[in-house]
Amino acid sequence: MFDKLRAWLGLRRPETTGIEVSIPAAVPEPFEPQEPRSADAVLFEHPTDPRTERLAERLMEDEMLRGNLDDVAWQPIQDWGLELLGDLARRTNNLDDAQAAPVLDRAYASLRQAIGALADITEHGPDSSEVSKPMETLRATLVPPLVDAHTGSVLADRAAAAAARLEADRATSAHVANRLISALRGSTSEQHTP
Repeated sequence: MFDKLRAWLGLRRPETTGIEVSIPAAVPEPFEPQEPRSADAVLFEHPTDPRTERLAERLMEDEMLRGNLDDVAWQPIQDWGLELLGDLARRTNNLDDAQAAPVLDRAYASLRQAIGALADITEHGPDSSEVSKPMETLRATLVPPLVDAHTGSVLADRAAAAAARLEADRATSAHVANRLISALRGSTSEQHTP
């Protein structure tokens, strides 16, 4: 099930790092935009288990999350959210639907806030005076049950470091989104960029 979602996202199998996070292959520079996908097209082409489908549909149909971002800037953020939701669905496979529902609802609420923070940072740019509040929101929402506490801290630190490096750039919103998501995924190219 998760392998199909991973294939759709173009991810490799997770590496063993001691952290419960899927680490995809690095996004090649320069960033090449992808065509936006509809929830129906994705789910038709790449069927998954019902729990993952429900979570993916919920995210892909939530237009308010993207704010004023164009498709090119929104796509990496949405894909990252889908990765987290796929991982979350996999981690709740041992629960029946009634037990999983409150866990999934709390995690989805956290993910919505995290994605909203990433969209704000992307829209306003990392050099904006308005970045500190979304960065605090991002750190506060990367917590259980969405991710484990250690992973959440690592992810927030990666995003903050990427935003700090991007501060000097006058990057487009698509480039900002791509670099933030690369950092959250643990891309080695993002971690070593001066």
